[in-house]
Amino acid sequence: MMLRCLLAASIALAGFPANVYAQAVQGQAATAPVKPTPIPADIKIEEKGGEQVPVDLVFTDETGKARTLKDYFDGTQPVILVPVYYSCPLLCNITLNRLVGTLQALPWTPGNGFRIVTFTIDARETPELARNKKKTYMKELARPGAEQGWHFLTSSGESVRALTDAIGFGYRYDRDRMEYLHHAALIVVSPDGQIQRYLRGSYTPPLQLKLALIKA
Repeated sequence: MMLRCLLAASIALAGFPANVYAQAVQGQAATAPVKPTPIPADIKIEEKGGEQVPVDLVFTDETGKARTLKDYFDGTQPVILVPVYYSCPLLCNITLNRLVGTLQALPWTPGNGFRIVTFTIDARETPELARNKKKTYMKELARPGAEQGWHFLTSSGESVRALTDAIGFGYRYDRDRMEYLHHAALIVVSPDGQIQRYLRGSYTPPLQLKLALIKA
């Protein structure tokens, strides 16, 4: 309140119109922390441990090349599936930022013992957007060679829905908010495509991720 009074007084003395004060006060409110959007109870993650990921689904990688999921499930390394969307205003960025922090605390690099497949649930998003997102996180992770093992995919609505249904990842587009409503999770999958473990939430401790990958 004291800050507002001082701001109003200084604006008045300077001869600025009253609407400048209103805009200044709104600017204070704009700096307040953004709160996550509440997720309706019917949007859930239904765990499907032991079931198979449909590896014949076609996606597009960040270079614009068509790839099947089979290219990532080659029988040699477990895969972490990360469902997000690249234009997400909050939760997806938090999830990816915290994943980078977890990876930095581990001695392993994506592509050397495990892979990460991040894919968008928004079929409107493009490989260019995926490429830019990958560039951002490769720079943040700062691990040479990680670009060979962390992939950012886009696809058609049919392939996205088939994959999210297979892993039990619920989501819905909210037209009023113009955003997707969903929870956060990492899904750890065996090298041959069998779902092994769900790591729920936007943060996974390094030890928890390490054990999940070892067991997969």
